[in-house]
Amino acid sequence: MKISGSKQVSRALKTRGTILPFKASLFVFLIILSLNVMAQGALPVPNVNASSSANTQGGTAFALPGLKDVLPASVSASGLSNQQAVLQFANGFGPAGALVPRNKGAASFFNSLSGTKASKPFRIEVVAIVPYAPSKKSMEAQGAQGERSKDERSAEGAPMDARSLNLLLQKLALIANSVHKLEGLQYWSASRKTMRLLYEESWRIDSPQKKTRLSDPASLSELGPGPTWTFYMHQKDLTFGSNTSLATVGVTADSMYMTIVNANSLKLYFVPVVASGALETGIYVLPCREGLLLYGVSFVQAIDVAANRVFESAKNRAFAVFNWFLKEAATENIVANVDLSALVEH
Repeated sequence: MKISGSKQVSRALKTRGTILPFKASLFVFLIILSLNVMAQGALPVPNVNASSSANTQGGTAFALPGLKDVLPASVSASGLSNQQAVLQFANGFGPAGALVPRNKGAASFFNSLSGTKASKPFRIEVVAIVPYAPSKKSMEAQGAQGERSKDERSAEGAPMDARSLNLLLQKLALIANSVHKLEGLQYWSASRKTMRLLYEESWRIDSPQKKTRLSDPASLSELGPGPTWTFYMHQKDLTFGSNTSLATVGVTADSMYMTIVNANSLKLYFVPVVASGALETGIYVLPCREGLLLYGVSFVQAIDVAANRVFESAKNRAFAVFNWFLKEAATENIVANVDLSALVEH
């Protein structure tokens, strides 16, 4: 199975090999994955021109990692110099990851997924790198001084104090905890050559048995301190109908993560094609000096007869959810306002 190449936002990605899995779009979700956050105030943006001992107001100085230290060798972040997002996909069979970030937190997160213990699951991975939203001060400075150099846009040693970093991660966790806004999301269907409804229904529930609808947290105070949140969610799509998943969102000292596992078997025309627990999605978000790094992976074991339906237009579904998540993050002034629609195949 081949790995598809990385592209900038201005180009469309072409996926080769096996069609990507349907539920991989949950990355994003952010992650899945990744909603009208009502917490007060905008997030501080890393000061890319400060020394590592600066910017300690409000907490202990925290040195963010540089992308060159955590990105896999096959991923380039050159597009960030022009305030563009970067995406790269990989797919194949087997539990070994191809795009896992090169830091201990990401490795630990990846190894905690049950899919890494399966003998030969189908695997899809996504890496997204998104520039931070420019601060008002930096935009005013750029207007007065002209275009900044690439080095000025992504300088070494950019810090963020630990308290500000935790606030950023909490807000990302709030987006991940808000699943009802996915309802009505559309994606471009490559086979039908038209826009198609991705989620007809999407909300959190109390349990797989009662399935009582619950409200998503609307603010950081409603979200609570964490550092982990576990909940069930109901989603209905046009391929597999209504299904229940178990989601866990967590925050560490330097990252945010989410895992999603199907709590019932997925059926196609009343025929079970994915067993309960056989579809697992993980999302790992790491703030770096130059921007936000998102890593997503899905493991799935499905019968061959359903493969085309499981994987059809899965890349475009992932794009739709990624685009939604980034728009919500941009609304909160976390990342720059980027648009992934140029990557959708038409």
